Amino acid sequence: MITAFVIRFVLFTGVFYLTYIALFRHMSFFKTNRFLLLAIPMVSALIPILAPSFGNTLIPEALTFQLPEVMVQQQALAQSTQSNSINWIWITYLTITILFIVGLARGIIKGRAILKSATPDGPIYFSAKAESPFTFFKAIVIPTELKDNNGLPAIIKHEQVHVNQYHSWDNLYYGLLTGLSWFNPFMHLLAKELRQIHECLADEQALKNTSREEYARLLLSSAFGSEINLSPMAMGTANPFFNSSLIKTRITMIYKQKTQKHFKWLYLALVPLLAGMTLLSCNKAKEVKAMEEPVEQKTTKAMEFGKADSPPLFENCDANAEMDIQKKCFTEGLTNYIINNFKYPDKAYEEQLEGKIFLQFVINQEGSVQEVDVLRSTFPEDANREAVAEAQVYAVKFMAALPKMAPAMKDGKKVAVKLTLPLNLKLD
Repeated sequence: MITAFVIRFVLFTGVFYLTYIALFRHMSFFKTNRFLLLAIPMVSALIPILAPSFGNTLIPEALTFQLPEVMVQQQALAQSTQSNSINWIWITYLTITILFIVGLARGIIKGRAILKSATPDGPIYFSAKAESPFTFFKAIVIPTELKDNNGLPAIIKHEQVHVNQYHSWDNLYYGLLTGLSWFNPFMHLLAKELRQIHECLADEQALKNTSREEYARLLLSSAFGSEINLSPMAMGTANPFFNSSLIKTRITMIYKQKTQKHFKWLYLALVPLLAGMTLLSCNKAKEVKAMEEPVEQKTTKAMEFGKADSPPLFENCDANAEMDIQKKCFTEGLTNYIINNFKYPDKAYEEQLEGKIFLQFVINQEGSVQEVDVLRSTFPEDANREAVAEAQVYAVKFMAALPKMAPAMKDGKKVAVKLTLPLNLKLD
């Protein structure tokens, strides 16, 4: 199940990233793009988590009465080769994740150290340790040698936008996400795009009081050739003014004509994209029919369970009791029989397989079970197919062998009824 989530998470972030690059990256709707980039990781994670729960509640035949779910539990194996391999995977994942988080923490500690040693002037801090102007949450840090520089007002105006719009928190958010999902290359690419949007938003504001030419020269000035010296993993919170990897794009966007407003309609392209992802995730647990020998299709005319005057009854049920009591006796009898007699399939047990099998069956006019079929089953996508098939076959054969019972009645006549039973295979 975790494997299926990871695959979909990487796939969805990749699709979103490529869509962003193709349609939105070169637009000047910086605020909208910032919101989009902040939303992509959460949406990419929530769709595969939440969407399957909607799909799993659907029953293909709405007119078929669904019995309460029956849970078949079995104590899990104490230890297996599969679990050992999973542990090593988790150890590797956690080790690398910790390295990323430690790197991020070191960056924050270094930023605080620079701030602590700086000379404050209102929200501005002048520091001899800073190699480039940068924003650190609410503080703007300026290298001491730039204190009398002519371009300082433009730099401060630029950095003030980072403060006012809480860009450091955006960076911290992405720093944590890329640390947790370091295996996903698209998360790192999206983080870079967000930093680019931050700079474009700040440049846009700074240009209101400065000409494009002066501002471009300021960015290219060799006097400010270096940027704050933080490790790649620790760049999570600071917003350096002179970020050499972004300067070319920033200058391009400075001279680029503003995108016309009607192009915002392109963002509607995300709607079918989201719908497709949701539908894909709703089918996360594939519906696999049992691999049985072909059987002759029967044509028993069966009515809905709830329309019968009285339900099928086990031997210990009172045929003269009220309808609600009879139904309760039937469902309890069926549930108890399954719990006491259903044997967890061997292959499913070996593979530590859990999931649900939705069985449809008919109790005919003689009180015998027939036409047992698997409507669908919900197992992890990475589940062993042989184990799934074995579990389905066993469930079908088990239901077909239920003890004979008194048939359902309608207007004083024996009738066949059709039901659906969710069978939940669960390991303790």
